[in-house]
Amino acid sequence: KPYFPDRLLQTLSNLFPNQMPKRLDDYYEKYDHYLQLKMAGNGIEEAREYLKSYFDKASGDYFEADANETSKAATHRYVTAGVAIRYQELKQDSIDILPLDIALASNDYKWFEHLPKEIEDKIEHKIYYGHLLDHVMHQDYILKPGVDAHELKKEMLKILDERHAVYPAEHNVGHLYLAAPALIKHYKKNDPTNSFNPGVGKQTMSKYWGEY
Repeated sequence: KPYFPDRLLQTLSNLFPNQMPKRLDDYYEKYDHYLQLKMAGNGIEEAREYLKSYFDKASGDYFEADANETSKAATHRYVTAGVAIRYQELKQDSIDILPLDIALASNDYKWFEHLPKEIEDKIEHKIYYGHLLDHVMHQDYILKPGVDAHELKKEMLKILDERHAVYPAEHNVGHLYLAAPALIKHYKKNDPTNSFNPGVGKQTMSKYWGEY
């Protein structure tokens, strides 16, 4: 089979023991979503009191992580980002992935995505992870065999435009995304001759931004 070294390494990884502490694994099995909350100083006691009073009435649960759990949870935040890429690496002869990082509007509380059936039918797996306070969401989609990732991306971006979401949220627009007017103004101010990165933000390749 193609990509034998990657497949071999993935198989060998099963020989190693599970790296995750039991309580973290239990939460993975029990909940669809969970929040890692890191506090310091006076905020530690404040969080304890708030979480206790909140979960006395609400569904769900929480626990205060020990040093090992804290370290493993922090590390695996970044492992999550590589899951879809690793999966696609092993199956790149048959499937593709579509990674999106978006910033939802500050008044958008509908974080759980509901896609039209015609789009859902093109997706095999979905991975969501994000930041609580800035509404930035990383949404990775593992597509079914034969699905055109570029065409599906166009459909997904239309939905995000309707939600007034901003994309990309953490990375620059590069030559893949249309830059917002404020960003274009910033580029023109800092590079009036359009010499450093012509075409960025799907703008003109012309000298002086084609304005002279």
